[in-house]
Amino acid sequence: MNLQEFIEHFEAFVTFIEEAWEQKDLEILKAIISDCKDFIHTKGHQFKCYSADSKTWQKLFDRNRQTRAELSKGMCEWCGEKKGVHCHHLAKRGRLVLYNDVRLLRILCADCHRLFHS
Repeated sequence: MNLQEFIEHFEAFVTFIEEAWEQKDLEILKAIISDCKDFIHTKGHQFKCYSADSKTWQKLFDRNRQTRAELSKGMCEWCGEKKGVHCHHLAKRGRLVLYNDVRLLRILCADCHRLFHS
């Protein structure tokens, strides 16, 4: 798999995740996220452009967390009823910068964050 194919597959996962998120189908969403996480983990390491040292990773995460918080206007992106206080990594946390892609982060209230970890 070359870089262009990897990017196309990743973008397809993002599209599927966004569609499942809009439908609020947690079961389907978790299945797609699991597949996305496996894809990133098994294929992403071969592309050095997606690796980051801890300082770079933290800067990217901080910037994307702030962007996500602005998009959510401070509210939980799942229930929309409570203040969003947690930044949840949909695909997991790891050294690959794709895990910090703003489209794979969500601002959640504590109750909804627990829902995603159950």
